[in-house]
Amino acid sequence: MGEFPNKATQFSKTNQPPNESKRVSKIHAKTILDRFLSIEKNMQNPLNGELENMSIAELMHLKQIANAMQGDLAAYKEIIDRFEGKTIQRVEEKTTETGNEGAIINW
Repeated sequence: MGEFPNKATQFSKTNQPPNESKRVSKIHAKTILDRFLSIEKNMQNPLNGELENMSIAELMHLKQIANAMQGDLAAYKEIIDRFEGKTIQRVEEKTTETGNEGAIINW
């Protein structure tokens, strides 16, 4: 046996394996969602009731707004979180009987 690594069998610019493997294309969820959410159709706007040419994504956003306007607090919270960003919740833990100091946790 020769030295390790064997320079004759080591890969270099000229000594490369043949590209026999086929690349497998994977369709990711984002690709699928982009495709279907961008479909445009003539649909009824849930806010004003008029027919408009809009994408599925636009319709979904409008329905979320319409739900919030009808009193759906979860829909309202989602809109505010998306629009203004989620609030930081601060939790303070008081000193325990063992004398350990409380921790402040920011979420």
